[in-house]
Amino acid sequence: MNKLKEGEILEELRRRGTIFEDPCPKSEGFIGKLIDIFLKKK
Repeated sequence: MNKLKEGEILEELRRRGTIFEDPCPKSEGFIGKLIDIFLKKK
């Protein structure tokens, strides 16, 4: 299992078109959950 930096994961998700630019700090928890789900699927 590759250990990717958070930024790399976000970039990969953006490339796949499954994530949006996040202007709201409150959404960090949401993005954290997306990253957790993304990592668990690997």
